[in-house]
Amino acid sequence: MTDKEGSGTDAGRKGVQTSAIFALEHLVRPDYRAAVVTRVLTEFRSLPHSTREALKSAVNETVSLSTGGFRRGRAGQALERTHTILQEPITQEIRLSDKLASAVLRGWAESHPALRQEITRHLESRGLDADGPDFTRNRFITVWEPNQWEAEWEAFTEAHGQFSKDDSGLMLCYVSGKLPALESGDELSGSEISDVLSATIDCLRLLPATAPDWQEVIPNFIESVSNLVKEKEAELKWADDFDAVLQSLRDEFAELLAFFEQDTQEWAAARVSPQADTAAALRSAERLRALLAEYRPVHDRAPGISEERERIRKRDELQPPILETAQEIDRLMTEPPVGPGPNRPAPPEPDAPDSGAAPDTPPQTAAPTPEPEPAQSQAGPPQESRPAAEPAPAEPPALPEPPGVPAAEHAALQSENRDLRDTVAALQSENRALRDEVEIIKSELYDSQEMEESWRLAYLSEKGGISETDDDTAPQVENVNAAVEMARQRFKKELTFAPNSASNIESNPYNRPEKVWDALQWLATTYYKSKMGQLRITNFDQSIKEACGWWYKGDQGETTLSRYKKSYTAIAYGKTYWLAEHIGKGTNFDARYTIRIAFDWDDDLRQVIVGYIGRHQQTDAS
Repeated sequence: MTDKEGSGTDAGRKGVQTSAIFALEHLVRPDYRAAVVTRVLTEFRSLPHSTREALKSAVNETVSLSTGGFRRGRAGQALERTHTILQEPITQEIRLSDKLASAVLRGWAESHPALRQEITRHLESRGLDADGPDFTRNRFITVWEPNQWEAEWEAFTEAHGQFSKDDSGLMLCYVSGKLPALESGDELSGSEISDVLSATIDCLRLLPATAPDWQEVIPNFIESVSNLVKEKEAELKWADDFDAVLQSLRDEFAELLAFFEQDTQEWAAARVSPQADTAAALRSAERLRALLAEYRPVHDRAPGISEERERIRKRDELQPPILETAQEIDRLMTEPPVGPGPNRPAPPEPDAPDSGAAPDTPPQTAAPTPEPEPAQSQAGPPQESRPAAEPAPAEPPALPEPPGVPAAEHAALQSENRDLRDTVAALQSENRALRDEVEIIKSELYDSQEMEESWRLAYLSEKGGISETDDDTAPQVENVNAAVEMARQRFKKELTFAPNSASNIESNPYNRPEKVWDALQWLATTYYKSKMGQLRITNFDQSIKEACGWWYKGDQGETTLSRYKKSYTAIAYGKTYWLAEHIGKGTNFDARYTIRIAFDWDDDLRQVIVGYIGRHQQTDAS
């Protein structure tokens, strides 16, 4: 990888760190950034070994999980197991960590081989470099010439409409090793800004009226400035709202904030990192206020033992999410103060220590608080009170050598005693980690149960509120062929029907054709949105059971696939698809009661390829 100079700008000469691309919201919107991370996590096991190891290393260095039983520096283990808990922390950290941003970009690009190949051909056909980023230094090589990236982006998307425009724009930056534009990190004074704007006006005055720039470039610039003004107004409103919530926290809950050892004087909108998710920050502040309001009635000791037991249970339930939410706000305060803004006074200085206090008075130590755990809704299962963490065994003072025991033997016994204490401490630490893992597994189990209803509601919403159990409102579907034709017409964007020669659609005798319609709707809505990164579904089998009572299987044995290729492949758009995923109902050989729909996902076309509909595909057993 060579280090190339750009267009003469400092960014072009020095290169641009990879994390910068995830801060460019006109290129990588927050929802699309989350979709990129989802893609990498979903495809993790299919990525090359070196890419997986690079991502593990980056996650271990940058992501700290307070849940899941993963010790510090071991969060990468979640990539192989419950990787969904990494979605939010990675989405946040890739804007701050160049190593993590590089690893995510690399994994994302390798999960889109067809798009990557077409972008490479496009650039090379125009005599442009396709060297990619400099991953040895975690940076893009340079930046695009003004307006060049937009022109190439439009040209590519017009010629290759089968690819997502968002994916095409990001891949264009990745393959070229260039960013479209960067915001300068240097702040200008008021007089400097005025000088820059005056110089811009002077340049426009000198521009001839016949210049073509007046038709497109300058109107676009004016529109960009107008949009920027609106964005800054929205930022100012957010800052005012955020500071107002923080002030209400200080005013209403000063005593509780002191009890939880939270110094809120450092909390202010002016200190929030520019890379932070401002909407999430405001939600965290409002959530903390709600949690403290719920906690206040149970803070003091109750007059009777029965009520006190209930208060203890409620305290144990509320204390972890309160501490976790406060830490979330603390993590946002990464920027130095930038001075007071409109309606936002600078945070007051902390009080100086009382000079009258005795110099040798030790500071008071608050009672230990439980380790933060992920917050759960009140509707969740009751949490068991977790035992307090075992304190590390204190190092005892050296004992005098007992009479009659040789010095060497005494030293050996002391050494063995220290080894045993170390072993006990390690086992206690392991025990705490295992308890944490059990808690997160219990939490995830409950979350999955709670999500069932949300899946059902989301699916029924896509169907326009039709319930699969309501025969009065269900569509009249005469047979399987009618269900397929309805889906073919309604879901042209989401589904491509390419039934292979082993399929049986027109004369299929399956006795519940309305369920076929429901299943195809599920494919075109829930399954499709999940593959597009618009909906998080961790269990397709459970989801389709809720939708229409069918089951889902995501794979098939390689031997079966290769031995019965006729049943497990379909051809569409000149390409062969392997039909390893399938949904269905029934297990016997009577086609009136048994049906299968097999399909594949084309990531380049962003479509579900339905390649088989029939009784069930051939296996060794059949």
